[in-house]
Amino acid sequence: MALVLLAVAYAAGWGLGALVVLGIGAFWYLLRRVLGQLLPAGTASAEPPERGALTSRLHELDSVIQPTAGATAHPRELSDVPEFTQAVGLLQDAGVSIETVKQYALGDNFVLSCVGLAALSGRPERGEALGDVTASFEGLTPWAMYFALQYFLTVEPRPPVGAPMIGAQEWWCETTFIRSFFRDYLSQRERLGDAPDFGPAFQVKSLESQSVIKAFLERLDHPLATALIEQLDMLRRGHVDRAFLTSFGRFWSEENGLDTLVEPESWREAAESC
Repeated sequence: MALVLLAVAYAAGWGLGALVVLGIGAFWYLLRRVLGQLLPAGTASAEPPERGALTSRLHELDSVIQPTAGATAHPRELSDVPEFTQAVGLLQDAGVSIETVKQYALGDNFVLSCVGLAALSGRPERGEALGDVTASFEGLTPWAMYFALQYFLTVEPRPPVGAPMIGAQEWWCETTFIRSFFRDYLSQRERLGDAPDFGPAFQVKSLESQSVIKAFLERLDHPLATALIEQLDMLRRGHVDRAFLTSFGRFWSEENGLDTLVEPESWREAAESC
């Protein structure tokens, strides 16, 4: 067929450039025909399951779950929705990579985010996602936060108790169900015997952020929250806000510059008595 087209085009007086283009097209046509005979049916065009069938099925289930999810009073109710359970099972399949599950867990679709986070809790390699989930926690939707907190309980080793509070927002303080999620989380951490701790990420938070964290903890009315507040106050007392102090002065070290200090005589007695 391809050779016939070339012959007809030549007889019609087409130019050399047109014949070259047509010849390339004929070559690809013949190549695809040959490959189609050599490869099993569907091999050339089939998508990987994670990108094709999985995505299609998850979005089908999402369209069913969305109306129900919007009417739930608590995210745990989603676990009673058969389509939600099916979606979680799809992402817990060993054939689906942990990276794919993370993409859904931290994605913009709030239902599939809940599905992904719930699925992570049942994955044997769930610890691999801990850093990403912790870092993204404050950007999750409220319902997804609940499933993220449940996920933190399943990881070994578990993250510091106060890690999810490090990104506290002012609106959390006034949102009843957010406070409820965190109280339940702290109660479970308390039953597990976990010590109150924020972890190293707390050190990089500004004083303003620390104030929001403290205000949120005060609204939780929980023994572990109280212990975290005490630790927060202790950390703040030992914190030197170098950025603020260097905005109008500079730090001196014993090795550098002390010989240039000017000490008025009138200060000497007060300085020695300190």
